[in-house]
Amino acid sequence: NPKLIDIKLEKRMELTKEITEVVNSLRKENNLRLKWPLEKFIVETKDENVKKTVKEFYNVLKFMTNVQKIETGYGEENFVSKEFSKGKIFVSKNILKDEALMRELLREVQESRKKRKLIVKDKIILFLDNEIMKKFVPEIKEKVGAREIKFCQVNEEFGSAKLDEATVKFKFTLIK
Repeated sequence: NPKLIDIKLEKRMELTKEITEVVNSLRKENNLRLKWPLEKFIVETKDENVKKTVKEFYNVLKFMTNVQKIETGYGEENFVSKEFSKGKIFVSKNILKDEALMRELLREVQESRKKRKLIVKDKIILFLDNEIMKKFVPEIKEKVGAREIKFCQVNEEFGSAKLDEATVKFKFTLIK
């Protein structure tokens, strides 16, 4: 039904898609993997409609580009940048390392669960050897099906997650 089509909304969604594509292409060109959260990106534009769209679709843009913060304003010197139809986008190369390490850990633990043929409802006790992960306990528990997380020395680990010099070794036991 043509009456139900919101032309303005569609235009804002197109713009959101374009911004997302530009940010993600800048990530790719600069080896900033999408799974690594970045500090922020800035949309430099004179177009008020773009500024409104960034504000309105802030959470969508954050999720689709995996950044912590989005601003409209002037770009910063140490950021990578690219033109888009309504201005220029500047992306920080600052990876949020602790969070990126946590994401790597989630991926590795899930892979290890899969190798051991665990199903989603199987609960585990997860042992980690890196205290940096303490601030992510609720998220880790939820994402890997852990009822409990213990921080201790991990011998005979099932696997590990690495990012630059930081490493987290892990193992787990199945709760019967």
